[in-house]
Amino acid sequence: MKCPSCQNKTESYICPECGFDFSLWYAGYPTLSNINNVEPRVNPSAVKPEIPKSTKKRFKPVLAAALVALLAVSIFIILRSGNSHSNDDETRNKLYLSLIEDYESKYGALSFPTDEEWRASNGKIWAKNARGLCYTKLLDFNNDGCEELLLAYYYDEEGLTTPLSYTVEVWAYTEENIFCAYRSSAFLTGVEGLSVVYGEMNGVNYILQCNTETDWNISFYRFNGEDFVLDHVVDGPSMDFIYENFGLADYVENQHGLSYISLISGDNDNVLSNSISRVKKQLS
Repeated sequence: MKCPSCQNKTESYICPECGFDFSLWYAGYPTLSNINNVEPRVNPSAVKPEIPKSTKKRFKPVLAAALVALLAVSIFIILRSGNSHSNDDETRNKLYLSLIEDYESKYGALSFPTDEEWRASNGKIWAKNARGLCYTKLLDFNNDGCEELLLAYYYDEEGLTTPLSYTVEVWAYTEENIFCAYRSSAFLTGVEGLSVVYGEMNGVNYILQCNTETDWNISFYRFNGEDFVLDHVVDGPSMDFIYENFGLADYVENQHGLSYISLISGDNDNVLSNSISRVKKQLS
C-alpha cells in the first residue's frame, strides 16, 4: 500500500519515511488494502515527520561541538575585554605616577619652609606656606570609570606668594597617554585662602575657580572627556555660601558635596602630605 502523505510504499501501520500514523484514519475498513481509497481524517501536510534515530545520533555531537565553540568564544571575548581594561589601568597608573615623580623633581617635594611661617605677636604659628608638589587626588570627574589626576604645586621664581604662585591641574588618560585637561591658579578667598576646591553638586563633579582680587564670582567647571568647560557661575556669593561650602578650616571634605583644601594654612601638614602618599600607594 501507499502512504497517503508521502506516497511511499509501506506494509507498516506507521510510515517509516514520514511517520504518518494509519490509526488516524476512519475505522470500519477490514483490510489494509482498502486504506488507499480512504480520505484521511487529518491534513497530511500537517503531520510531523519523525526524524530517524540515526540522524538524531549524528546531530547531537555537532550541536554539542557548536555550543562548546560558542562558549569558548564568549569566554575569550570576556577575558580579552577584562585584560584590556586591566592593561589600561596599569598604563594609566604608571603614567600618573611618573608625572608625580617628574613634578617632585622639577618643583620639589612638599615642604613648609620655616622662614615663611606666619606668626602671631605671641610667636604662635598661625599659617604655613606649602611648597613643591602640594596636593594630589584621584577623581573620576566625568563618571566614565576612569579616574583623573588632580594636583597642585607651587612655583614662583621670585619667591612671592600670590594666587599665581600655585597652579592647579587635572590630568586625564586616553589612548595609552595622558594629557592636561585643566590648568588654573589656586582658588582665592582672602589672604590665606589659596586653596584647591572640587566636588560634586547635584550629581555633577566640578572643579571651582575664584579670585577675590578681581571679583567675587565663583566659576564651576565640569569635565566632558576632553577638557573642562564652564558650566555655571555663582555671581557675588554671600558669605553664608562661602562658609557653608568651604568652611574656615584648612580641610573641609564633603561639606555640601565640595572639598576645600587650603595650600596656605596653620594646620594642613598632614592633610597635604597624606594626599600625596595615598595617591602614590594607589598608583603603585
